[in-house]
Amino acid sequence: MATRLTSNQKIVGSTPTVSVFCSTQQKYILTDDEPLVTTNHSISSNTSLYIMKQQLREFFGPRRLYFVCGKVYQDQSYANRLVHWFVLRNLPVVPVTPRGGEIPLANGKKSLEISKSISDGLNASELKNSIDGISVCFVTPPPITLSILQQLKEAELPVRSVWFQPGSWNMDCVKSAENDLHIEGSKVINDCILMNGHANYVKSELTQED
Repeated sequence: MATRLTSNQKIVGSTPTVSVFCSTQQKYILTDDEPLVTTNHSISSNTSLYIMKQQLREFFGPRRLYFVCGKVYQDQSYANRLVHWFVLRNLPVVPVTPRGGEIPLANGKKSLEISKSISDGLNASELKNSIDGISVCFVTPPPITLSILQQLKEAELPVRSVWFQPGSWNMDCVKSAENDLHIEGSKVINDCILMNGHANYVKSELTQED
C-alpha cells in the first residue's frame, strides 16, 4: 500500500518526514522517532548543497555551560530571545558580545551579566569547575562566527558542541569547528534552536529549579 502524504511531507528512504522552514534559505527535515536531523543548505562558492546529520541532543548535557554570541543586549533580537530561551529552561547560560552590559530578566530574576568574550565568561563563572565542557550558540555573521571559533582554538577551551543559527555559518565555520576544535560533525549543528531545541534539551544538574 502506498504511503499517503500531505502537501508538506516528503519521503526520505521509507520514512515519512515533515519539512519545517525556519527561514527562506534553510530547510529542516525532522524524523518521527529520533532527534536526528538531516539539513539541506544552499551555500555559496564551490558547494551548492551541504548535507549534515546532526544529533541535536548532543549539544546539551546535565553539566554543560552554554554561551550565546550575538546582539544579546538588543531587546527582542534573535540572540536576546535565545538567552531567555535558556533561562526559561533553567540552563546555565552566558550571553556574549564585545560591548558587555546586562540583560534584564523577567519574573523578578536579577539581571544577567553579558561577558565580552567566551573566555571572560568562563573564567568568571562560578560553575567553571563543575562543568563537563561548554556548548556555544552563534547568532553572528559568518566572518564573526569564524573569528570566535579561532579564538576558542587559541584559548584551548573545552568546546563540546556548536549550534549555528540560520545565517550565522558557512563552510569555513563548519571546517573550523571540526578541524580546529575537533568537534564531531554530528555535534556541529546548523538549525533553529527556537524551533527544535525544546524537544532535545537536557535538564541541568548545575542550576536549581524555581
